[in-house]
Amino acid sequence: MKNIVLAHMGGPSGKTELALFLKNIFLDRELMRLPAQAVSGRLLAALRFRRSRISYERTGWTPVKRLTDSLADKLNMKLNREGLSVRALYTHIPPYIEEAPPDALIVPLYPQYSSALAGAIEKRLPGRKVVRSWHDRKDLTALLADRIKKSLPASDPERTALMFIAHGLPESLTKNKDPYIGQVGETYKALAAHFPGYKNSLSYIGKAGPRKWSGPCAEDLISGMKNVERITAAYISFPLDNIEVLYGIDIALKEKAAKHGIKDFVRAELPNDSEEFAGILEGIIRSRNEIRGND
Repeated sequence: MKNIVLAHMGGPSGKTELALFLKNIFLDRELMRLPAQAVSGRLLAALRFRRSRISYERTGWTPVKRLTDSLADKLNMKLNREGLSVRALYTHIPPYIEEAPPDALIVPLYPQYSSALAGAIEKRLPGRKVVRSWHDRKDLTALLADRIKKSLPASDPERTALMFIAHGLPESLTKNKDPYIGQVGETYKALAAHFPGYKNSLSYIGKAGPRKWSGPCAEDLISGMKNVERITAAYISFPLDNIEVLYGIDIALKEKAAKHGIKDFVRAELPNDSEEFAGILEGIIRSRNEIRGND
């Protein structure tokens, strides 16, 4: 196998790409089921455009595509000499995942497996070799724990709430043997074990529409906090900065905390395109692609 593809939803870098991104999301039946979706999906995408544009503009748009391309470049430097080529492709913005070469190993940048995310990539590329999950790697847990440790105060853990936050999904997508919620729970437990003495919790963000979603909701959790002076948030669903983190946590949840008298709110840095994370992805590729090297 000579081709490697880093894959995920992608994210818009401007207004034109945002319109396309929203349309592709609302037409995606793996993410949501709508009546007369070919028509209603386009209508809902148009209605959502203005609110989404405000969120993206407040964050300076999303760096997720730039970060993914940077990771692909770093992996090419590590693997080109062994005859492998690495590129980034996406499900909801160009260049699309369907451009993947027939022999490619697909590495979704979703540590936990969900039928709506990595599973949707499998459906788009039937018969291809797709890495399903890698949430339980010890090197990933160590990297995330190190980033969290750097964002925690040196003292007084009793008044610090450590919030582990994941992307939520509709319960209709996760109740039928979908492993996502269970794997998120495993990630949470592995990371929480590194921080004894801190109040910790697992909650979810990203709810859209009237259906019941995975819970508890992060905003509801903040509303019920008592005797907390500081919140350290750690996003555990996706390793790259994206709108859900840059707006949903850094702006919306921070404002929610301030309204409840918690003015000290920080978020642990994500792996992004760091050399450490590129090394973890190299290990995943080596272990799944049967090329020489240490996992």
